[in-house]
Amino acid sequence: STQSTWDSLVLHSPMRTHVETMQVWRVFESFVDAGQVKQLGVSNTSFEQLQRLHADARVKPAVVQNRFYAETGHDEDVRAFCQQHGLWYQSFWTLTANPGALRGAAVTACARRA
Repeated sequence: STQSTWDSLVLHSPMRTHVETMQVWRVFESFVDAGQVKQLGVSNTSFEQLQRLHADARVKPAVVQNRFYAETGHDEDVRAFCQQHGLWYQSFWTLTANPGALRGAAVTACARRA
């Protein structure tokens, strides 16, 4: 029989408590152990939640998906943590939350060349 393998399994957001988050994460780790998933990730996480998850996880998150907007300081602390620990940071809601970026010099210059 042929077993399917997923490239990535992402926890939509941490649970209400760290203990609950780790209970879910342990199940995710079992999928990696069984060869069903190649890497794990987390979305909608704070810097503190990411630090704790990374410290306690046996299979470290490989991907962080977060909203990227000014009110959160563009996730500067989360992005720095990701860079320091070799995690991929994927932003979402990037253009919707930052409509002024579409009018910025870099974007308009690219649009003129297209």
